[in-house]
Amino acid sequence: MDIAKPVGSEITSVDFSVLSTEEIRQLSAKQITNPIVFDNLGHPVNGGLYDLSLGAFLRNLCATCGLDDRYCPGHMGHIELPVPTYNPMFFNQLYIFLRSSCLYCHHFKMKSMDVHKCECKLKLLQHGLILEASSLDTMRSDDGDIDNQSEAEEDDSPFTPMTSSDYELREKRELFVYSSINKAIKEGRSSEHGVSTATVAEARKDVILSFYKRLLSRSKCENCGMASPLFRKDGYSKVFELPLRDKQIAMNELKGGKRKDMLKMDSSSSEDTFLPSPKPNQGSKYVLSTEVRNILREIFKNESNVVDVLFHSKPLSKQKISADMFFLQALVVPPTRFRLPSKLGDVVHENSQNELLTKVLTTALVIRDLSYQHSNMQKGITTVEEKNIIFNRLMNAFVTLQNDVNGYIDSTKNPNVRNPTPGIKQALEKKEGLFRKHMMGKRVNYAARSVISPDPMLETDQVGVPPVFAVKLTYPEPVTPYNVAELRKAIINGPDKWPGAIQVQNENGELSSLIGLSLEQRKAVAQTLLTPSEGFNVVNKKVYRHIKNNDVVLMNRQPTLHKASIMGHKVRVLPGEKTIRLHYANTGAYNADFDGDEMNMHFPQNENARAEAFNLANTESQYLTPTAGSPVRGLIQDHISAGVWLTSKDSFFTREKYQELIYGCIRPEDGHSSGAKIITVPPAVFKPEPLWTGKQIITTVLLNMKPKGMSGVNLTTKNKIKNEYWGEGSKENTVLFKDGELLCGILDKSQYGASQYGMIHSLHEVYGAIVAGKVLSVLD
Repeated sequence: MDIAKPVGSEITSVDFSVLSTEEIRQLSAKQITNPIVFDNLGHPVNGGLYDLSLGAFLRNLCATCGLDDRYCPGHMGHIELPVPTYNPMFFNQLYIFLRSSCLYCHHFKMKSMDVHKCECKLKLLQHGLILEASSLDTMRSDDGDIDNQSEAEEDDSPFTPMTSSDYELREKRELFVYSSINKAIKEGRSSEHGVSTATVAEARKDVILSFYKRLLSRSKCENCGMASPLFRKDGYSKVFELPLRDKQIAMNELKGGKRKDMLKMDSSSSEDTFLPSPKPNQGSKYVLSTEVRNILREIFKNESNVVDVLFHSKPLSKQKISADMFFLQALVVPPTRFRLPSKLGDVVHENSQNELLTKVLTTALVIRDLSYQHSNMQKGITTVEEKNIIFNRLMNAFVTLQNDVNGYIDSTKNPNVRNPTPGIKQALEKKEGLFRKHMMGKRVNYAARSVISPDPMLETDQVGVPPVFAVKLTYPEPVTPYNVAELRKAIINGPDKWPGAIQVQNENGELSSLIGLSLEQRKAVAQTLLTPSEGFNVVNKKVYRHIKNNDVVLMNRQPTLHKASIMGHKVRVLPGEKTIRLHYANTGAYNADFDGDEMNMHFPQNENARAEAFNLANTESQYLTPTAGSPVRGLIQDHISAGVWLTSKDSFFTREKYQELIYGCIRPEDGHSSGAKIITVPPAVFKPEPLWTGKQIITTVLLNMKPKGMSGVNLTTKNKIKNEYWGEGSKENTVLFKDGELLCGILDKSQYGASQYGMIHSLHEVYGAIVAGKVLSVLD
C-alpha cells in the first residue's frame, strides 16, 4: 500500500461465514477420490491425498503451478460426499430450528405475529435503537387490541388465524421501524452501516435467546394448527423422529393436513409427494440428513425475513443465508505441504489428517457401492430380506460417514473412538495447538523483554521504558525538512546517549554506522542529511533513531489468550528505571500481576504498523472483550478505596484542595479537558466557608471531559456496598448520575473497576473509548 496515495474508502466491518459447497469446488484444484496414497513403487497415486495437483511432493513438480516444493504454495483439494452430513460445529443450532419447524406448513410453530415482532426488534437493534425495540412489546393496533398473546401462554392454546387487526398491527410495526431508523440516521445516532456497541450486542443476544426459547415451547403450530412430531438427537450424528400420540394423529386427520415427503424434494418431479397418515404406536424413525436439509430449506425460504436478521447483525450485510450452512456436501482437503508424513529413523508415519481423510474416502466409496447395489435390486428380482440387509448396511454407512466427518473436524464429537486422532479443532486450540505452540513464543528483532513493575503516575495508555531499552530499540525515520533538526540532534548524540541514533541509511540503501565515530564525525554526518547522493533517484535518507516519548509499541504477555493480550501503548522513557513500567488498569487485559511477571515489547518498524497500533490495537479500543462484550480494563485496589473515601457523604474539601485536586486530574496541557479552560461547579456548602463534596469533584471531572456538543450521562446503577453500612435511611447503594452530575451513591469497583454497566462502561458506550480511557487516567 502506498501511503502517499490514500484510498477513498474504509473498512467498516468484517463478516465471517462458512464456505458453501460451490465455493469449495471453485477453490479446489482437484477432487480426491482414491483412499490409496502410494502405488507399489512408492509414487503418489492419481486422485489420492498426495496427488501432485495439491502441491509438489517427493521431488516431483506441482501439477497445478509447476513449481517445486520450495516455492509451491500448495493448493486445496476437496472430497465429494455421497450424502450431505451435518456440520458438527453448528449441530446444536440446527437442532433448535428442526424442533421449532412445522412439518405441514413449513413455517415456525410460533405465531407469525410473534415472529414478525422479533424481526422488527432485530432490525431496530441493527441500528442501536434499544428503546424503540423494547417499545414494540406494548404496541397495539388502532382498535386497542394487544399486539400478541403473553409469552407465558399455554402450549395448547387454540389455533387462531390472523385477523384484520393483526394485519393492521403488522403494517404499524413496519412503519414504526422504517420511521425510527430514518430518524436515527438523520439525527446522527445511527448510519446506513448500523451501530455496534456492547449494550446493543447484549440486547440482541437477549432477543435471540428469548426467540429460541419461545420457538421450542410450542408443541403444535400456531399458524396451521397441526401437531408436528418431536425430534430426538443421538450425539452429533443421528436425528430420530418420535411418533405422534393417538390424539394428535386424530386431530391432524380431522383438520385434513397433509405432510410432504421431504426425501423426494430433490427429485425432478414437479408434483409434491405426500406421506400417508402415521399409524398409532409406530416407533421412532431415523431421519436422514437429506430429509433434515430439505425441511430446513423450506423453513429458511418461508421465514427468510426473520432468518436474515437473526444471522446478520449489520443492516447492509449481503451474505445469503441458507440452510445449507448447517451441512457439508464437500470436504476441504488441505494442500500436501501441510500434511507431510513424519519420519523416525527408517519408519514413515502417516500424517494424522491423512488418517482421518482416508476414513472419509473409504466410507464414501462403501456408500456409493451400496447405493449402486440397492438401485440394481430395485430393478431386478430380489427377496425382501436381501433388500433389508443392503438397506441396513447403507444406513450404518451413513452414520459411519457422519462420525468420520465429525472426527475430522472435532474429534470429541466422534463417539466411536476411545483415543481419537486430533481433528482440526484440536490442531488449533489449547497449548499444544497451532497458535500457541507453533506461531507464538518466537524471538524477533526490534523487541525487548523484561520484568514489569506498577507505575500509577503513567497514563493508562502509556508504558514506561527503561533507558537500557531506549538506546537499543530504533526506528528508521525518513529525513524531511520538517524533522531534520531533530534527527541531526539525534545523530550528534550518537548511539550511547538518549535520544540518539545508531545508523544512517543512504538513498541506495547503504547503511552507515555511527558506532565508534567521534563527535566531530557525527556532526559532519548530520550536516549531510538533506544533501542528495550523486547518481541516485531522490529518495529520502533514513535515520535509525532511538525510541522516543509518544512512539507506539506493542505490549504482549504470554499466554496470548485473547485480543487484549496484545495492545498498543505510547512510550514514556523513564530515566533511572530498570524494568518495564505498566499502569494498574491494564493488568486485567494481560492477566498480569507484579510478582515477577515478564512481558514482551515490540517496536513497529513502518508507518502502516504504527498506524495500526495507534488506531486499532491501542489500549482504549480494547476496553471490551470481543467474546462477551464485558469490560476488561479498570482500576484496582487502592484506587477503589480512594474512590469510596472520596465520594462518601462526609468528605468535604476547601477551595484550595478542590482546585488542587481538579487541576491535578484535568491538565489541559495533557489533553484531558475538552476545552482550553477548566469549568468548576458552585460549592455545596457556602457558610461558614465554601466547601465542595467528593461527588462534586467527580461531577467536575465529567463536566470537563465531556465532548463538545454532547449532553451529560444519565445512569442509575448499584454499587457493592449495602445501604445499612452507611446508616439508617441511606441510599448510597444506588449510584445516580443525571446529565453528568453525580447526585447519589458511592463509587467503588462496580463503577470504575472492570465491571459491567458501571460509570466507566457507560462513558465508553456514550462518549467512546478515548474518553473512557482518559477518565480512567484522571481517576488514578
